[in-house]
Amino acid sequence: MKKNSGILENYVSIVIPTYNYGRYLREAIESALNQTYKWTEVIVVDDGSTDDTASICKSYPVKYFFQTNQGISSAMNFGISVSKGEFYLTMGADDILRKNYVEKTLSVMLSHRKIGFVYTGARFFGEVNAVFLPVKLYHKYSILIGGWVGVIGASLVRKTAFESVGGFDSNFPAYEDLDFLIRVSLKGWKGRAVYEPLYLYRRHSSDLPHRHPEYNTTLSQYCRDLLDSKYWQVRIYRKILPIYKQLFERFFFLTMNPSAYFDGASRIYRIKKYSKVIRRSNSRRSKKILELFEEMSNELYELMGSQVAREPLLCEFHKQKLNEIETQLLEIFPNFINCK
Repeated sequence: MKKNSGILENYVSIVIPTYNYGRYLREAIESALNQTYKWTEVIVVDDGSTDDTASICKSYPVKYFFQTNQGISSAMNFGISVSKGEFYLTMGADDILRKNYVEKTLSVMLSHRKIGFVYTGARFFGEVNAVFLPVKLYHKYSILIGGWVGVIGASLVRKTAFESVGGFDSNFPAYEDLDFLIRVSLKGWKGRAVYEPLYLYRRHSSDLPHRHPEYNTTLSQYCRDLLDSKYWQVRIYRKILPIYKQLFERFFFLTMNPSAYFDGASRIYRIKKYSKVIRRSNSRRSKKILELFEEMSNELYELMGSQVAREPLLCEFHKQKLNEIETQLLEIFPNFINCK
């Protein structure tokens, strides 16, 4: 390992910004320390916590820094500025890295000098049970319409790419990672994916959309409006994507896996037909049945996409979800057996 201007080549800095997340911090730190790739350092930036964060950090071999509360963008920018690695990743203080996260992402990163970031799939846990994998069909463009939101913050990033755009924008109270990677992409850096759920993303009930304190809109919508105003490309891609989905996505489904397409399409058709009957019945249970029908249609679309992309993990996940929905439906609507 060579040292160049204070930066260690092939060295990875894991930056953990935190604010009053001491109850989860041990798991995050231990997952960062237990990576199979050992040329790493772990940096915790405490953004003004008032809990036991400081004492927790002192019990681990990590670099600990405290600052007055300035927001997540500021905490990450500071942590990266004091890091020694040629590459870095930021992770949530309540999240967990699989032990081979750094090893697998770094292997992809080192394959080409123009790769600026490498991201992975994720498994959501906590109050949400779900699996996310990058979409193979059009993942290169999905960043411009927010297709990686929620996971991209854990990307392995080349520090020169970070420096080329000036770091994270503190004007974003959320989605700062999406804004950052849009700027990195527009600078000409390439993004690559590892199609495995190597990041464990904890979801809380507080993750639900909430209102921005200074604007009459949700925080999510505020950040999307900010992205739209900042990048003209985002507005164009967001308009193009629905057309793409209607014209080409179904064509890909049909040509790449016709049996899966026709099976899924026929089941969705039968569900829609039964939905019309249920709406006319106006029974007390009709609302719940319609909700389950809607969930089933969405899961069938996801399953079709997973089959086309040949993602066995996602296929099994969506099949399991479908079985759970079917069980609920059969309990309140025995005639549902005809939809299967």
